[in-house]
Amino acid sequence: MEEDAEEYTFTLKRLSSTLYKRYRSLQKQSNITIAQFRKELQYYITEAKKLLGDIYNAQKDFEQAIMMYKRSLETDANDPNVITALGIAYVNTNRYEPARELLGEVVQTQPQNLKAWRYLGFSALQLNYIEQAIESYSSALAVDENDWQALNGLGVAYMMAALEKTDNEFRDKAILQWKLSLELKPDQQYREKLTEMIRKYSKE
Repeated sequence: MEEDAEEYTFTLKRLSSTLYKRYRSLQKQSNITIAQFRKELQYYITEAKKLLGDIYNAQKDFEQAIMMYKRSLETDANDPNVITALGIAYVNTNRYEPARELLGEVVQTQPQNLKAWRYLGFSALQLNYIEQAIESYSSALAVDENDWQALNGLGVAYMMAALEKTDNEFRDKAILQWKLSLELKPDQQYREKLTEMIRKYSKE
């Protein structure tokens, strides 16, 4: 994580240098309008805010990340990458409802956004919207069938449905997702927990 933060910091410095050089270049252009100048300058400022948000996120300072992502959206309200990042930052601060709303907007315009689908599924699970969680994780797997994290989440959603409805079909589906996840990522941090749940629910 520290290496990621250092990389972002380096990139920010490079962006700042690029901004200054471009600023000096624009000053020398006699034919550029004030509106054009402001537009281009605003672009670099917006990019800097996004990057600052990413730096704070890498350092797990999620409140500062949220603030910078919001500031970035003030000038580019429809940037799906920033909206996704903001939604994930909300997840990381346990604010699942605003995360669900934002990520739900993202997948409408970016149906191939794997990360948005996955975190939307997680938010839905935390809020006990089981059907939406199943749909979201399934959509993530439609984008990448080998996403072991989405398989884990889908397994949890199926098991919650199984326990709520006393439905063995959902239980079997949950176990299958977990087994597939372990096949794809046998050294994952959830290995022991998944193995325990597979053993427990397979006996019932």
